[in-house]
Amino acid sequence: MKNLALVFSILFFAGCASYTLITPTQTDADRAKAENPNITLAKLTKGKDLFQENCGKCHSLKKAFAHNTDEVVKVMPKMAKKARVNTDDAQLIQLYILTMHSAQNAQKN
Repeated sequence: MKNLALVFSILFFAGCASYTLITPTQTDADRAKAENPNITLAKLTKGKDLFQENCGKCHSLKKAFAHNTDEVVKVMPKMAKKARVNTDDAQLIQLYILTMHSAQNAQKN
């Protein structure tokens, strides 16, 4: 039984380690400005870094992308509190998730 638990643990951590966050570009920032003129590449990059530091311990961006905008906005305060992220940083993380989610959807079409 211990061997089975060890195998699952290794597979779980290997799966997490192989996922790389999407790095925002100026094109992403420009596209996002249509909805929020205050978005900058620096803010998106900071949001990515904050996601990696605070959220990436438990979540991959893939999991965040599985949710629509309303779900992300609804769960963000709860997750920010759990991760001990302040409101400003939580907003940057949310901007990053929503902007990069829309970029991923645009690539599919």
